Amino acid sequence: MHNCSTICPSFAPNWRLSSNSSMPRASCLIRRHFIDTWLPAFAATDARFDFEAQNGARRVVERFFDNVVIEATVQFVEENHQTVREMKARLRATRKVSAAAKAELVELISDRLREPLAPLLFAVEVLLLEESLSAPGLEAIQVLHRNAKQEDQEIGDLLKLIGEMQISK
Repeated sequence: MHNCSTICPSFAPNWRLSSNSSMPRASCLIRRHFIDTWLPAFAATDARFDFEAQNGARRVVERFFDNVVIEATVQFVEENHQTVREMKARLRATRKVSAAAKAELVELISDRLREPLAPLLFAVEVLLLEESLSAPGLEAIQVLHRNAKQEDQEIGDLLKLIGEMQISK
């Protein structure tokens, strides 16, 4: 089987540059035009180009354009396989980054929000046990306690929500 670029070097670079899904259709149209127009036109100018020679030329032209379509299709498939491999690699990298970002967010919330809240809650609970607090002081400590517990609950809910987030595979 001949390579299209060895049969017609001026044609091969054109189909290689414009490899896409419409290439096979364009090749079929050019093939049909060549067979229906050029071969009869040449036969009209040269008596030696008889019916048998025309059929031989037709087979060569058909084989050439079949090879062009086959090579273009193979190239198109190879390019698409490469594109799919690249997309999968980017997706894996994105998943790794997403997983790392999720872990960093959990760590940030735990370290910066939840850990400092624990000693505060402990101190407020100790103060609530203090009998010498005035009524306004006790009320202020109760507000602090309620708000700190609510903050702790919201941080817990946020961590739970982040933990439930799926990094798709």
